[in-house]
Amino acid sequence: MRTTTRATVTTLVAGAVLAATVTTAAPVFAAQTGQRDRHPGVQAVLDRGVMTGGLPGAVTEVRDGRHRWFGDAGVADIATGRPRQEQDRFRIGSTTKTFVSTVVLQLAAEGRLSLDDSMEHWLPGVLDAPGYQPDRITIRQLLNHTSGVPNFATDDEIGKEFWHEPFLQHRFDHFTPERLVGIARAHRPDFAPGTGWTYSDTNYVLAGMIVERASGSTLAQQIRQRITAPLGLAAPTSLPPTTSPSTGRTGGSTPTSGTPTRTPRTTT
Repeated sequence: MRTTTRATVTTLVAGAVLAATVTTAAPVFAAQTGQRDRHPGVQAVLDRGVMTGGLPGAVTEVRDGRHRWFGDAGVADIATGRPRQEQDRFRIGSTTKTFVSTVVLQLAAEGRLSLDDSMEHWLPGVLDAPGYQPDRITIRQLLNHTSGVPNFATDDEIGKEFWHEPFLQHRFDHFTPERLVGIARAHRPDFAPGTGWTYSDTNYVLAGMIVERASGSTLAQQIRQRITAPLGLAAPTSLPPTTSPSTGRTGGSTPTSGTPTRTPRTTT
């Protein structure tokens, strides 16, 4: 895979917010910015996150029929006190998994891969380690977290660097998908393929790698071509290149994607 990863699992950067966001497709939205009493429950969650949760700021957008409401709390910059704005970009963390799985399902619908294909078929040797059965792990199991492949985000060394204060020093560290898989592979499988369930960011790192093998292009290109560009989201929403500081789960995904876990900006 050519893409690299930030200390955050999969990470699209979006121009809308995610604290309690509800979205429905509608051709035109009447903005209702500043009406803090419009969604008091949501606003209370934002305020509580800042006042008691230690967050510098939080934002959310609610779309209900033809109405759009933007809520915020705290600040975007603790040094200048700049308020949060609707145009702010942020990391959506494990929500990126939705984009990755959509691309995988579209490739399956086109006959370019099958959900019952084995991981070994697409990524030979990648899980060559004691206890693993890559010839029995299917793409379907990667998507529904029944593969038994452990979560790299729960690795002790990852935890030391990405939980609590050390995260501030390591949040922009880069990891290739191969390295993330290697961290997971150093641990024994959680269970035999298809015999259990456990949430694992590694599953979506592998799914992203398979997308690139099956499509012949990068995961970022596939997401843009199939999802964000057709839906008019390409400007505010993207899977950033390695040089961008905005990627991965942090605010949404860190050593745990969708979670603090070093999340691949490829999936999570």
